[in-house]
Amino acid sequence: MKKRFFVLLAGVVILMLAIGSAMAADKAKKAANVKATGDVFVAIDTDKDGKISQAEYIVYTKDKVKGEKEFKAMDKNGDTYLVKEEFTVTKMPTKPKSAPK
Repeated sequence: MKKRFFVLLAGVVILMLAIGSAMAADKAKKAANVKATGDVFVAIDTDKDGKISQAEYIVYTKDKVKGEKEFKAMDKNGDTYLVKEEFTVTKMPTKPKSAPK
């Protein structure tokens, strides 16, 4: 009877440790994403006024149509500027692929 109790207790402890570890990893991932979003925000905000204009965002996307569409989707209050609370990075920019040889 005591052996069964200790096996059950050990299982509960292991389960709690696994859950705690997963929660810590998730928290670290979210913190890294917040930092990445902040870094991108600062990079796009070329005039350093603490907000991103539509023109700054279009320069960042290098595509007027795509930039306007994404900007409008993020500009929740319609003030024509993005602040950090509105700004989200859905896909980090990647280096363009080189032309096939």
